[in-house]
Amino acid sequence: MQGKESLNYADLLNNIGLLDYDMGKYANAELLFLEAIAVVERNLMEKTTQYASMISNLGMLYYSMGNYEKAEKLYLEAKAIRKKHWGTNIQNMQQALTIWQFCTMLWEIMLNLSRFTWKQ
Repeated sequence: MQGKESLNYADLLNNIGLLDYDMGKYANAELLFLEAIAVVERNLMEKTTQYASMISNLGMLYYSMGNYEKAEKLYLEAKAIRKKHWGTNIQNMQQALTIWQFCTMLWEIMLNLSRFTWKQ
């Protein structure tokens, strides 16, 4: 596809969404992330690592906004997609770092949702 239905356009929307996120323009970032995800879905590419990155970015936004349940759902979906593509034997350090970041954020979400208690 070309134009506003292309995966390149989805990447552009996602990248602008990241800029808006960094500038604290959360409402606009959310719209951009959602549109980027919709373009990828219309291209039937929901199970790609590109899609996983985009829903992860939306999860990061929801996390920053305090919407931990939405964030957790998106992080878990992104994790499942990446695990399917990469398997359990990760060779690339960047991939390992990304998974570590997901795990760290999931742990923080779970703590914020009070799903864990510390036993001393």
